[in-house]
Amino acid sequence: MLFRATLIAAAIATAATGLASPANAGCPTGQRLDWIDHTCVPHAAAGPTPPPGARALCVDGDYSFDAHHFSACTGHGGVREWLP
Repeated sequence: MLFRATLIAAAIATAATGLASPANAGCPTGQRLDWIDHTCVPHAAAGPTPPPGARALCVDGDYSFDAHHFSACTGHGGVREWLP
């Protein structure tokens, strides 16, 4: 139980200080680590048309830049449509 409380406290401290999480480690601002091929990709973005490099339209209307079907639109309701 103490270990769990320590992990929760560390997560809160990281969020409060704005430090990069392991998911963003080493990526520029506005990007995150694609956990399958370990490259930096832009965060999902909203817009009336697909931004350059977008690979999928997510259920929530954001566009995903993930190169892999497995990780595309995670946290955005899944993939609504794959882009050409």
